[in-house]
Amino acid sequence: MTLPIPQRSLSTTPIALPPLSVRPLVSVLLPNYNYARFLPHAIESVQAQSYDNWELLVCDDGSTDNSCEVAERYSRLDRRITVLRQTVERHCSVVATAQCGPSGARHDPGGFRGRGPAPHSPDGQF
Repeated sequence: MTLPIPQRSLSTTPIALPPLSVRPLVSVLLPNYNYARFLPHAIESVQAQSYDNWELLVCDDGSTDNSCEVAERYSRLDRRITVLRQTVERHCSVVATAQCGPSGARHDPGGFRGRGPAPHSPDGQF
């Protein structure tokens, strides 16, 4: 027995979006908690992208290893990298840590459209 599927009227009117600049700034959020050993690979993978108008926000959630020192070292060498530290006494969560990113962005935080792991492609591009 098949049930009838109700037909819905979908709007075909396109959503009006503001035009993008020719080279929009892309903000990459990198939540971190005690992953100092992985930070060089993660940061260098962003630096290796062919598109160079980006900022990397390393959002640290109170790491107890040397994560902040590793991230700060990269930050001193590349002005596009910013290290943001949670001001809480204890480790929160990846979601809470990632939420600190938009507030540290160089552009309008309302411009964030989503977040999540970047797809991994064979050529290493976004």
